Amino acid sequence: MLISIDHNSKQPIYEQLEQCIRSLVEKGQLKPQEKLPSVRGLAKQLQINPNTVQRVYSSLERGGVIYSLAGKGNFIADSSLAGKAQRESALSFFEKAAMRLKRSGVDCETAFSVVQKIYQE
Repeated sequence: MLISIDHNSKQPIYEQLEQCIRSLVEKGQLKPQEKLPSVRGLAKQLQINPNTVQRVYSSLERGGVIYSLAGKGNFIADSSLAGKAQRESALSFFEKAAMRLKRSGVDCETAFSVVQKIYQE
């Protein structure tokens, strides 16, 4: 599996890992019903704390990207659910970015014009 993280990145490891798994699902490299590595196995492979992997798996499960079966592991959810989770994640990211713009003093009209420009392309 092509899950990787950059230990030297300023981005937190859990964010890198979650984005990596989401990206693999979006690209179809992880298919619905495919089993993910165990928490301990992935933590050992990536040389990170198992709690970090568990945090990511829990977040992905809340987002509908994966599901867990007791005693069996974690699996990729149906792609329609993954698409919904992707949209929700993107909206959450956009909301945080909009809050940063607001705090930076960017007015609503300027922010809206940027979004409008992107959607018109």
